[in-house]
Amino acid sequence: MLVELAIYVGLGVVWALPFRAVFLGVGRPDPDAAPLPIPGPKD
Repeated sequence: MLVELAIYVGLGVVWALPFRAVFLGVGRPDPDAAPLPIPGPKD
């Protein structure tokens, strides 16, 4: 049973390695997007 668990965990990590660049890019802001305006103090 531990061997089976190790296989599943190992494959769970191995399949994601080719997509690592995609996963890292998902959380970054769009470089082509306009900068967000900085809100000033409300009067």
